[in-house]
Amino acid sequence: MKFLRQKKSLYFSSGPTKKPYAISLFNNIFYQSRETFGRSHRSSYWSDRTKEIVADIRKKLHIPEDYKVALVAGSATGAMEMLLWNLIGHKTVDIFSCDAYSGIWRDDIITQLKIKTYNDYSEKPGFSPDYKKYNPNHDCTFCYVYTANGVQVPDLNWIPSTRKGLTICDATTGVFCYDIDWKKLDATGFSFQKGLGAEAGIGMIVLSKRAQKRLENFVPKDRPMPYLFDLRKHTKVFDAHVINTQSTMVLEDLKRSLDALPDDYADRVTRNFQIIRKWVAARKELKFLSQDMKTTSRAAPCVTVKHFSTRDDYLVVSKLLEKKGLVYDIIGNHFAPPCFRFWCGPHIEKEELERLTQILDDALSLEV
Repeated sequence: MKFLRQKKSLYFSSGPTKKPYAISLFNNIFYQSRETFGRSHRSSYWSDRTKEIVADIRKKLHIPEDYKVALVAGSATGAMEMLLWNLIGHKTVDIFSCDAYSGIWRDDIITQLKIKTYNDYSEKPGFSPDYKKYNPNHDCTFCYVYTANGVQVPDLNWIPSTRKGLTICDATTGVFCYDIDWKKLDATGFSFQKGLGAEAGIGMIVLSKRAQKRLENFVPKDRPMPYLFDLRKHTKVFDAHVINTQSTMVLEDLKRSLDALPDDYADRVTRNFQIIRKWVAARKELKFLSQDMKTTSRAAPCVTVKHFSTRDDYLVVSKLLEKKGLVYDIIGNHFAPPCFRFWCGPHIEKEELERLTQILDDALSLEV
């Protein structure tokens, strides 16, 4: 395997993010091997390889041994849909939402699954939901990081160990970027194209003992269950037996990305974020889209410019920098208020972010 590390990265997209290496499909001996490609994903080789990948993820993320994990289809969206369709409906649901993606889970609960008893604690973009409203006797849904708006949970201290309901978390930008307290999370869905820098298309679910018990004892009534979502029918997924035919190229890329992930990934994200934080603090025309520093995303902060009023204002700058080959993909999510969004994940180097801020200083003609 030949690792090609770039001396000067231009990539700041928040997903897919900068990769820790580049693969040559034509020169890498792995992709020419008859023992790997062209084989069934259920062959002994890929069965063992998939189990190895799942074990690596458990180790890297420090997932407790009594938690069940499984690779699933459809990236984080598939993972979260699977959790909601299988687990929601037994208790009242507290919904915490403040961006487009948490809004999808909100819509699922209210209009698709038609849960009758719920509390909608949605907030406007940039404002964190009020987690003090959480009732431990209820189920709840939330995102660890609301990536579209640059907001994150301040902590998980609002979740007691004595809770009766399930905490269902979309942790896509949280895993591989933060130290996750798994004891606070019961049903977690995520994917690999953000914090890990791997290819997209597959996701993962993680179930606590409490969530496992719900899955065993609760059968949703009057709810059609799509074949791909039915965890009660596909119990083998927790033994690395995938439901659908997954790309073996994506699986191998995932394995290589796990191997390249630094052990201090959470510390690297924190250090990277400080570059952006100091830059914003030093310039009066900049501010974070998130309204509270405690809930400002460390992994994917969103920054607004005072004299910019439309998305086109930000697009002019981002397109110019891309055309000049200086910086790629810093425009905010199209579902979010107009902003720049910067990736500070574990594969980004401090020097790259410092260079980014210098380039933007020139592009925006800001004065200190």
